[in-house]
Amino acid sequence: DEIDADYDLSDEEGEKYRLLELRNTHREFGKHNRRNLYYSFFVDHQGEVSLHKTNGDAEVKPDWDDGFEGCWTWDRTKAAKDLHLLEGKEIKGRWKIFRRSYANGSTKMLKTILQDKEFFTEKGQKELNNLFSTKSKIFPSPKSPWLIKNLLQTNTSDDDLILDFFAGSGTTAEAVMRLNAEDGGQRQFLLVQIPQPIDAKKQKDAHEFVTGTLGKAEATIFEITAERIRRAGSQLATQHPGLDTGFRVFDLVDDPDALILQKPLAEATQDDLAQLQQTIATPQPALIPRVLYNLLLAEGLPLSTKIHEIRPHALYSAGDVLLILQAVEVDEVRAALHAAQQQGRALTHLSVFAPWVRDNNFLLGLDTLLLTLELSPERLRLRG
Repeated sequence: DEIDADYDLSDEEGEKYRLLELRNTHREFGKHNRRNLYYSFFVDHQGEVSLHKTNGDAEVKPDWDDGFEGCWTWDRTKAAKDLHLLEGKEIKGRWKIFRRSYANGSTKMLKTILQDKEFFTEKGQKELNNLFSTKSKIFPSPKSPWLIKNLLQTNTSDDDLILDFFAGSGTTAEAVMRLNAEDGGQRQFLLVQIPQPIDAKKQKDAHEFVTGTLGKAEATIFEITAERIRRAGSQLATQHPGLDTGFRVFDLVDDPDALILQKPLAEATQDDLAQLQQTIATPQPALIPRVLYNLLLAEGLPLSTKIHEIRPHALYSAGDVLLILQAVEVDEVRAALHAAQQQGRALTHLSVFAPWVRDNNFLLGLDTLLLTLELSPERLRLRG
């Protein structure tokens, strides 16, 4: 295969590698502008490389055959650290320094120039248009998901998290799902896209799609990103039953429900503070998703953690944590812990959202429950 052809050498452990010249092969770099990369190596008759001369060693500088003073690609510190990777070879009467480049378990070489037609932008445009059932360029020149899939295949493991800070049309998400469908991987994606406005005049088709077809009040690039992931996920899930194509959407926003005081404290009245306290302390069903996700963060769990509903508005589980949003009977908590244990999902911590749980008897009951289960009091955490 490609690796066997290019990495044609093996070390003592049987690991495949190839030799690359250590001298920088670009003449725009040399002693004149890279003085820290111009120094001498010393090679003995067996090709062993050193930074210090001993009797009979040949001195090797990064000079070209015509006398041009070039430079190495490693500085002296890097060379000293990885000296074991260097080899000297005498070629046409001149010693040259080479470094070992290992395949590191790869099975495919990534070419410098990707020429497959699957990688062309036209392919990416066609894929996006098919997903949105349109001939209009709702998002112009998206990358091909097959290009991104190829790059991921070469550079990631099957349980990696792939981050794309400039999500655009959402190609990375589709590529991750496609690759998981292909090799059974469990890769996850984290995409970031600002709500960049779509100009109604300059991007008429995109604006109409978001406001008309999707029915969104504001036309932003983010809406295209999210819709592309939904449609690609739905299509792939149909083709590959059991494939996990779920994802969650989060916004970075200021406190929209005034759960923090919206004025300088010096200007606040007692009525302002009392109203704020009442708002925070009153369970609000619409805020439950936000509370749950903030509890995930507080407990150090990924935002992608699956949340199991045990009792609506009150008890949920995530990872090894029981999330308690409202006071219930302590026996109900005990039953939830036992049921999770029976299902192989042991819950070892209790996380209580303190602003909505102010029943001291309930909290004392939880403390007693932990003692009866021989769990330390530290397993009970008050959050909020």
